[in-house]
Amino acid sequence: MLQRLKFVYALSLTITFVLSVSWPAQASYRTTLHPSVSVSQEYTDNVDQVDDDLKESEWITVISPSLALDVVGKTKGFNLSYTPGFTFYADRDENDTVRQSASLNAWAQPAKHLDLRWNNAFTRTEEPYEVEPLPLDLEDLPRLEPEDFTFRRDRAPRSSYTSRINLGYQFGPKDKANLGYRFRSVWDESPTAEDSIEHSPFLNISYWLSPQWGTEYSAEYTRGEFSGDTDTDDTDSFDEYTASVRLIRKFSKFVDGYMQYKHTIFNNHGESEDYQIFDPSVGMSWRFAQDGNLSLSLGYYIKDNEDSDTDSDVSISADISKGFDISRRTSFRITGGSGYEQSYFGAENLGFTVFFQGRGRLTHQFTKRLGSDLSASYRRNEFLDQTPEREDNIYDFQVGLSWQVLRRISLRLSNTYRIVDSNLERDEYKENRIVLSITYTPKPFLFK
Repeated sequence: MLQRLKFVYALSLTITFVLSVSWPAQASYRTTLHPSVSVSQEYTDNVDQVDDDLKESEWITVISPSLALDVVGKTKGFNLSYTPGFTFYADRDENDTVRQSASLNAWAQPAKHLDLRWNNAFTRTEEPYEVEPLPLDLEDLPRLEPEDFTFRRDRAPRSSYTSRINLGYQFGPKDKANLGYRFRSVWDESPTAEDSIEHSPFLNISYWLSPQWGTEYSAEYTRGEFSGDTDTDDTDSFDEYTASVRLIRKFSKFVDGYMQYKHTIFNNHGESEDYQIFDPSVGMSWRFAQDGNLSLSLGYYIKDNEDSDTDSDVSISADISKGFDISRRTSFRITGGSGYEQSYFGAENLGFTVFFQGRGRLTHQFTKRLGSDLSASYRRNEFLDQTPEREDNIYDFQVGLSWQVLRRISLRLSNTYRIVDSNLERDEYKENRIVLSITYTPKPFLFK
């Protein structure tokens, strides 16, 4: 814990220094302060995410003041936000806490073809999981903090900090290189949970040999370190090396085909076995509308385990995203995909994972001030490193109403229903969550 406090202190000094030396005094910068405050009342019929025979209900009140600062110039700028959430439980006051959410995003263009970005996010929450509706703008889909689809079983606060710095260089009409580093630290106040630290430098290069033929190269190294407050830690630290090369053929303005080879070396430092993944594939991408994209690949991966039998299977990876503006008042967005990944740095560390997922969102504006939304999502995880193998199916359904009561005051009522279906009976549960929130957003303060 002392090391964590030293880290947060060093981070605070770094942010203070960056803001103090970069605060612009020129009139060409636009500085805006956005304050707001919200109060929400939540009801859950399964506060512990357990079987129906054991579940208990709870009322949770959250008061969240918020400040966001935007400083924007011609070649550089940053935004800083902070939102504490003072959380009160009706029956379990031992779970009362202060949720935290903060971010710092800075960008600069030191030269015409050089772009530097630094993104930071910090969260602290006792919530076991988070359900985020699909954004209306699908370009906003990527997150700095990846979603965690593993399970938590208590309400002890969990904190995470993620930082990513990226230097991009455009050296041709379609040629570019990105050099970056990602850092993530997760620490949990539960006595039975593991803390984790991730270090990941990476390099991506796109180089086109001609207008029809292009290449992409990527390399990434990930160091994972795990620790806890008890002797029950069951995850080894590891080193992962991943590299891929892709040959691209452009058939038209909107259609590309490619051949790719991806290789992964995974070295565990402990009792878990090492392995390599050989993954050749062919695929295509199709931009069939201004906001519609489809990519599909077919391959065959071989997971060569050091001690146990080799795992292999056909790998089908697909990603689709499309927006439909049905009318002036109604829109529909859908996205989905499949593939494999490593499930580490979450509530559980479960290793090699094959996943399938899909999300959709329908919005309708009844009047200028009253709107509604309906969301659904599905995620299937197959954790192949677990004994016995574990398979989870997660269904989330959400319906909401948003009402702009006054120009600066808004109300939202939402109902989220989650179903977790697993081949391990202990992991199955259902939860119904209803949240009513009111938000006051004063007029922003503009400084010139």
